[in-house]
Amino acid sequence: MEDAVSEGVFRGAQLESHDLAISHLFYVDDAIFLGEWNENNVRNLIRVLRCFYLVSGLNLNLSKSSLYGVGVSRSEISNLASFTGCSTGSFPFVYLGVPVGESMALENMRARFFWGMEEGQKRIHWVKWNFTLNSFDQGGLGIGSLDAFNLGVLYKWKWRFFNEPDALWVKVLKFFYGEGGGFSGGSRIQSGGGVWQRIVGSINHLHESGLLPSNAMAKVTENGATIRFWHDVWCLDVPMMVQLERLFVLASNQNSLVSDYWSPTGWVFAWRHDIRGAVEQKQFMTLMSLLDDYHLGMELDKCVWNLDISGLPVRSKLVERGVDLDSVLSPLCYDATEDVLHLFIQCTIANQIWRRVNLWLDSDIPVFFSMRDMMDWIDARPNVKQQGAIVDTVFVM
Repeated sequence: MEDAVSEGVFRGAQLESHDLAISHLFYVDDAIFLGEWNENNVRNLIRVLRCFYLVSGLNLNLSKSSLYGVGVSRSEISNLASFTGCSTGSFPFVYLGVPVGESMALENMRARFFWGMEEGQKRIHWVKWNFTLNSFDQGGLGIGSLDAFNLGVLYKWKWRFFNEPDALWVKVLKFFYGEGGGFSGGSRIQSGGGVWQRIVGSINHLHESGLLPSNAMAKVTENGATIRFWHDVWCLDVPMMVQLERLFVLASNQNSLVSDYWSPTGWVFAWRHDIRGAVEQKQFMTLMSLLDDYHLGMELDKCVWNLDISGLPVRSKLVERGVDLDSVLSPLCYDATEDVLHLFIQCTIANQIWRRVNLWLDSDIPVFFSMRDMMDWIDARPNVKQQGAIVDTVFVM
């Protein structure tokens, strides 16, 4: 198929004003062909499939295939379908055995299963199902909500969107919704009923409602070719446009990528006018201070999950929340108040563990002054599987 497309024998579905065309999608035992609607294109596709049969011996049963048309009449679809031997398809349709757009009340089905109820049977529920879903410490059975699980799976799509820039589906989404895909300012996404619109809406709602911090996923700058300097979260916990508002207004191109400001000699910016005034001068000094440790390389940018351990139930946090404890001292060493920094770094037990890791890795582990220092050191470890496994395992334990 790739040869047929490159030679112009078959013309795929071309995205308007874009060099991206989609001609085929292959699955394990299924395939979808997409192309311009004209008889010659369909004839050539049948010829290509015939050649595939003669070479491989695998015959394609066209009677089990369907022909769909977008923006054409039903009669035109039927005429072309009869020529090819395919059946006439219509929207919505069934794909891989799943009716597209069908809604299933999975949570209700699961609740009936736990209650031991047959279809149509009714029983008295002494505890609300939502309470049952709660964790043990909240009085539930720790079953977990399918809705919450689904939101977590949906959030993975955001991670994949930014980590797979060369994937076909990402290129298509960027064509329709802009480079940000709808996750940040400057995107062309609007409210609606599309699948991607609903995914983006659900993820954005998690941030807007405070259920998930906006910096739950951060961009790691390598070559800066996919990270927008002012709009994306990459250098701070918030976008540059929020922290350095005056400089953002002053920027000649507010949609610049990080790589646009980088040169072999260092950072070079383009402003609407010269920096003047105390506020602009102060923000510019802050900007240059932030960028001191950033030097772009050749590797591709990537997204990583931010590990938020500020909510760990250490004793100092429990006391802040009104929990009555005998002591706030660490139960491991009883030398100091148990907070996150002490638990992972300052405690004598933690020091012994890190010394042991030092022996395992046969390398020098620096002195950590904060959790950020430790996480940066872990991220900067050489890409060696055994070493990475040791460090990750120790940290998780």
